[in-house]
Amino acid sequence: MNPGAAVGTWQELRRERVQSVEGTNSMAAWLAGRLSGGEAVALLGPLGAGKTTFVRGIVRELGYHGRVRSPSFGLAHPYPTDPLLLHVDLYRVADVSELLVLALEEAGEEGVLLVEWGDRLGGA
Repeated sequence: MNPGAAVGTWQELRRERVQSVEGTNSMAAWLAGRLSGGEAVALLGPLGAGKTTFVRGIVRELGYHGRVRSPSFGLAHPYPTDPLLLHVDLYRVADVSELLVLALEEAGEEGVLLVEWGDRLGGA
């Protein structure tokens, strides 16, 4: 994954409003089935919207059954799935572009970057 290539290449794949954990898990399973590596997924929504629950569903669908938690304080959590997932939270980050470059390097060409508060990327 080339950090320079990620800029300006965001594409909306699907937008859904779900009202339950089951609906969130169903959407997560749908997306997990389409991840092959090299993708960055921006997760948007207010506090408590279910962003971490959505990530948990993706991680579980890809075979990791350990603890999945919000990276708000740790900033990023990798998960040993296939493809490798790196879960990033931009909520408390002042320099979004710097963290994004580090996260893209960590995820590598074959990893998937899941970004909570992805709307903070703006022009990054």
